[in-house]
Amino acid sequence: DRVIKDVLPCAGFENGCIFMLEPYSLSLVPVLKFGKPNSEAIHTIKLSSPSGENDPIATAYRCTAPIKEEVPGIDAPITFIAGALGNTQKAGVLYLEVSDRLDSKSGADPMLFFKAVRQCLIDCLGLA
Repeated sequence: DRVIKDVLPCAGFENGCIFMLEPYSLSLVPVLKFGKPNSEAIHTIKLSSPSGENDPIATAYRCTAPIKEEVPGIDAPITFIAGALGNTQKAGVLYLEVSDRLDSKSGADPMLFFKAVRQCLIDCLGLA
């Protein structure tokens, strides 16, 4: 709770979602949404379906490194970073939208901040 309410906004991520793997259906299910993330990104993703192959959340789950993309938004483009929770034991995906404040901050590296927050969650969840 503290990570969502305090740490993520201070790190420059005001909107996002945690997806967890539902092993029986092989789906990534949004279980914890915070802020007002891009509604098109927040849905259940079936990893075995053809549409799952092109979904950035599914791609992030399959990749070893986080991915960063920009998608059209209502007022302005939305930059997000998504990465798997766990390395050998993947339990889900962390999806965070980069705030304008972080994006415009001189010398700030959103990917570095993302990796630090993701590692904190991996450690808290006890994932390898």
